[in-house]
Amino acid sequence: MLAALLGMSGAMSSWCAMAAEEETEQESAVAEAETEAVEGNSAENAEIEITELEISLDDVTLTVANATGVLIESVDIEAASAQEDEEASEGEEDAETSDSVGVILALSAEDGVHTLEITDTTELTELSGLTLLEKIGFFSLTGTDTNGDAKYYYETADEIMLDEPVIMYTTGQLTVRASADGSSEALGYVDRGSEVEVLGGTSAWLLISQGDLTGYAAARFLTADESEAQAAVDEEASARAAQEAAAAAQAAAAAQAAAAAQAAAAAQAASSGSSSSQTEASAAEDACLTGGVLN
Repeated sequence: MLAALLGMSGAMSSWCAMAAEEETEQESAVAEAETEAVEGNSAENAEIEITELEISLDDVTLTVANATGVLIESVDIEAASAQEDEEASEGEEDAETSDSVGVILALSAEDGVHTLEITDTTELTELSGLTLLEKIGFFSLTGTDTNGDAKYYYETADEIMLDEPVIMYTTGQLTVRASADGSSEALGYVDRGSEVEVLGGTSAWLLISQGDLTGYAAARFLTADESEAQAAVDEEASARAAQEAAAAAQAAAAAQAAAAAQAAAAAQAASSGSSSSQTEASAAEDACLTGGVLN
């Protein structure tokens, strides 16, 4: 009996050991799977979070912030325009020494190739805060010049129409035009901070609709971020308040200066009147002393 019990005890111990070992292996497998999942997500996020790209122009390398949310795989640079005649005629500038008009940037992304034409590379290299933007599938490159003005370079692509309207918000006072051209007829205006529907358009001009008004507006004054539009409204309100405060201060200073001038004139007039009275009194006194008569 004792031997049987000892045998059963040994079998039970072996079974418990095997069960514990199997549980440990399962826990290790689960932990390894979780680790692989985290590493996979980290690698995926690393691709998504790539926010900068470099553009090399001659001996200058520009760093551009990628705010498109699209992974840029490569950037190819080509001359924007070639010399039409390879052999210069007599008296004309040699083609080999002529400067090209600019460059064409071909950005290969997950959704295709986006082409932007830069007509003045010197201007581009002098801009700060270079940022790549995206609106309705089009790319644009923007930066700020030394005067604090924003410069834009737009993707060269044909106009499109969206399957469904996209809601955007205005960051400036919009002029809505009859066509995608700054010299076309003005159909109406949309206030800063307003919500509009984007129906399609080009990289530089978006076809928008608000109520009965439909036409083209400059893409640079439209954003999908409502908080950005509100910030523009607040900035305008602050600037207007500052202007009004400055005008009020200027008016108060002018009024104060006018009051001071008026007071000075009154004091001068009083002083002149006092001097005249003193002169007449002195003349009367002299007449009495000399027996003369005042006329």
